[in-house]
Amino acid sequence: MSAPSTLLGFLAGAALLVAFVLVERSAARHLTHRPMLPLALFRNPAFNGMLLAACVYYLSGFGFLPVLSLWLQDGAGLSSLGTAFVTTAQPAAFFATSALIGSALHRLPARWTLGGGSLIVGLGNLAFLMTAPGSSWPALGIALLGTVFHQSAPPPAPAPTA
Repeated sequence: MSAPSTLLGFLAGAALLVAFVLVERSAARHLTHRPMLPLALFRNPAFNGMLLAACVYYLSGFGFLPVLSLWLQDGAGLSSLGTAFVTTAQPAAFFATSALIGSALHRLPARWTLGGGSLIVGLGNLAFLMTAPGSSWPALGIALLGTVFHQSAPPPAPAPTA
């Protein structure tokens, strides 16, 4: 059973989501008010497809980070401070990769960078999935390569372009 504070947080989030939708609907009916997020966008299949693609893209790139922290402590035997240093070094790799190849990636067609980037991220996640407690650092390096490429690749197209 979940803790009461967790359930309360979910209930509060659901209530706030309902309130947001009601306020946005009300704003859409008035000529003088403009909604922050026009709900009509959600009737557009291209917009919904872009939202789904963006969710999968970011979940695949960042979804394993909590597991990485646990693996570094339990599987690799690092202390909390050592784990913090390893995970803090990751943004440095993101910035370096982006600086070195980011501009070249922006010159390629989006289908190549997003498709290829998603493939590399998927292979990195698959490599991470195959690491076990006591695995070597090179196995972890292959998994981290996917997230580094994820950060240097351009993100999915913004919502207005869908």
